[in-house]
Order: sequence, then structure tokens, then C-alpha cells
Amino acid sequence: MNSLKQSLFLGICLSIGVSGSAFAQTTLGGSESKPGLGAPLGETPPAPVRPMTAPSAAPQAPKAPAPMPQAAAASNKVEAAEPQSIVDALQALGYRAQLGTDDNGDPQIQSTVDGSNYTIWFYGCNQGAGCTDITFSIAFDMPDGTDLETVNLWNRERIMGRAYLDDENDPYLDHFIVTVGGIGRETFDQIVANWSTTVADFKDRIGF
Repeated sequence: MNSLKQSLFLGICLSIGVSGSAFAQTTLGGSESKPGLGAPLGETPPAPVRPMTAPSAAPQAPKAPAPMPQAAAASNKVEAAEPQSIVDALQALGYRAQLGTDDNGDPQIQSTVDGSNYTIWFYGCNQGAGCTDITFSIAFDMPDGTDLETVNLWNRERIMGRAYLDDENDPYLDHFIVTVGGIGRETFDQIVANWSTTVADFKDRIGF
């Protein structure tokens, strides 16, 4: 009896030892089907599999407007350094504009305002390039010219348009514009509109 009891006791102990070892391995080390509570040093246990849920319908923030291309931005500027920009701006307003060069090789634009031809002269140029300023200039060829008093009175009363006489007493009208850094198209359009009104008023003043 004692031998049988001892055999049964040893069998039970061996059974408990094997089960305990398996339990410890499953609990600490994990298995292929699910992660364990721990992992060997230096390793990261796999993340648990989580059920997928439908994303919440949160409103999206409005997208910022795309930056304006450099070419498009440049087209909104008018400057003497880019004579074609002035030609394009005038033609967009419906005016004739022809680009050429003067006797010094600097750019020159021929255009029309209030039915009369005028010239856009370029200044501050370096061998025909890199110009900084322009002048709108119009001349009126009159049989008897006009008098100095009329010109002086105009210059005293008006801001836009500098009037003067040539050696035949023919009147001229100029308007000087600094374009360094470029002029916005809206501003340039207003300058041209003011120039048109000024020329029309001057023609009335001199009786042309």
C-alpha cells in the first residue's frame, strides 16, 4: 500500500508540474493566437487586433487656395523694366500700343488717347534695358500755337499733366510715372483713365 501511495503521489506531482509550466509559458510568453502579458527583453509584443469602426463624419477644414503661379503674379504688374507689360496693359484696355525704340536705343511706345497719338518715353535705362520710369507725352501742332498765360494757368490749376510750349508755341502735355518695383494693373488702369480725361480737358483749354 505504501508503494502504491507513493507512486500515485509522484504521478500527481509530475502532472501538476507539467501543467504549471505550460500555464506559465502561455501567460507570460504568449502564443501565436494572442499576445502575452510580457515579452522577452529587447522585443516589442505585437499589438492586439482591434475591431474596425466606421470613421466619424467630422467636417473637413477648407483647403487653402493654391499659390498664384509666378507668371500669373507677374502679369499683374506694370513696370518700365518690362516694356511689354505696359503694351499688354494698354491693349487690355482697348488702346493701340506699338513697342519700338527711340534714337538712343531705349524702348518707346506709340499709343492713342482721346483720338490723338501720344508717346510713352522710357527713362533710367541702361543700354536700352532695366528702365525705371516712363513719361506719357503728347504734342499738339496748332497753326498759331497757344500763349504762355494759358499754359501757366493750366499748370497752376491741375495736378496731372505738365504743360509747356515748344519754340513754335505748340503746346505739349507730359505726365511722369515712377515704376520701380512695378505698378499694380488696377493702379495703372486708373492712371491711364486719368490721363485720358486730362488730355481731353487740355484740348478743350487750348481749343484744339
